[in-house]
Amino acid sequence: MGPDTHPLAMTMVEKNHWSAIFKAIVIVLIGLMIAYPAFGQAEDEELTDVVEELDEPEIDVQGSIDVADEQRGVKLDGDLRLGFVFTGDDFQGIVASDSGHLRSRWRLRSVWGISERFRAVGRVSGICSAIECDPDFILQPDIPTPVGLGDGQITIDSLFFQWFRTEKFNLAVGRMETKFVARGGVYAKSLDRNDSNNLRINWTDGVHATYQASNGWTSNVILQYNSADGASNIRRHPLEFSDSRSRVSTFLAFENVQPRRHLV
Repeated sequence: MGPDTHPLAMTMVEKNHWSAIFKAIVIVLIGLMIAYPAFGQAEDEELTDVVEELDEPEIDVQGSIDVADEQRGVKLDGDLRLGFVFTGDDFQGIVASDSGHLRSRWRLRSVWGISERFRAVGRVSGICSAIECDPDFILQPDIPTPVGLGDGQITIDSLFFQWFRTEKFNLAVGRMETKFVARGGVYAKSLDRNDSNNLRINWTDGVHATYQASNGWTSNVILQYNSADGASNIRRHPLEFSDSRSRVSTFLAFENVQPRRHLV
């Protein structure tokens, strides 16, 4: 560093340099999504809008292990989601204060089909907004904000091995995106799991197993590791994990979406 070079100036140049690279990545992803619609096909299949017919059973989103097609070799895919975030105070129709900005979530995933029944999955995800887009890579067991990654942050939100048998048994171990939401037109809230919804990025560290019985019942078992610093998915006060006995939590779910008979 020369005699006329100020350390603060060097820091600002380096910060602006990485910010430009980060924004360029987002722009390239937008171009890929426009030029090659298939690039975002995985996310499009994942995100089924609730305005579909209510008698359609698959109106919800899918998790990491729900779409494990049998394949060999390496597959790369990704998705990009843009949104306008608005915050404000509204009291009886009177807006006291408001603000809004553009926000984006990008994800790049690699799937390695090791054999017909065994695969490895890794994914890097990040948040970029008009307020903050300087890249900040983090790797920690808990989410840094109450709802997930903050603006400008990047992390590995998926890194797991999966053994599966199509439409019968699934077993995944590692960091993954777990989802189990209400179906058949019932709005999903409170009693569900829904990692990385909207523009959020959060995850589950642990084991997820599913079993599809011949009578139509699907069983889900999730054993999740919880850091003493906090959870890796959205948890509200007073839930906290400082007690050593709370390191592992269990989630059980059972569902049957086969129609039995019509009421009308």
